[in-house]
Amino acid sequence: MRHWLPTIAWMMLIFVVSSRPALQAASINWLDFGLKKTAHFVEYFILATLMARSFKRSTTLGLSAILTLSLMLTVLYAASDEYHQTFVVGRGGRSRDVLIDSTGALAACLVLRRKHPINTTG
Repeated sequence: MRHWLPTIAWMMLIFVVSSRPALQAASINWLDFGLKKTAHFVEYFILATLMARSFKRSTTLGLSAILTLSLMLTVLYAASDEYHQTFVVGRGGRSRDVLIDSTGALAACLVLRRKHPINTTG
């Protein structure tokens, strides 16, 4: 369980932040949009990285399985978070945000794959 605490804590932080009404990040609309979408990318990059770390430390799965599971679960969490936001006043669930979140998760998995090339055990 201790290997999963950072991952669970990060997921809880995402949930708490998503439970609050949207804040304006900048007074210029395009800058506000860019900052928020960058935050989406980064928070799910971190989540996928933490998830892969948790799987690596708590299972005997190979790298391909770890990255596949990490990506799938992170994308599912992104979708559930956007759905959750449909119930928060001043927020809304957007498929565009799931796509941005998923792109962050995929980027993390690609970085991890490059950092730890696949071996014969997968």
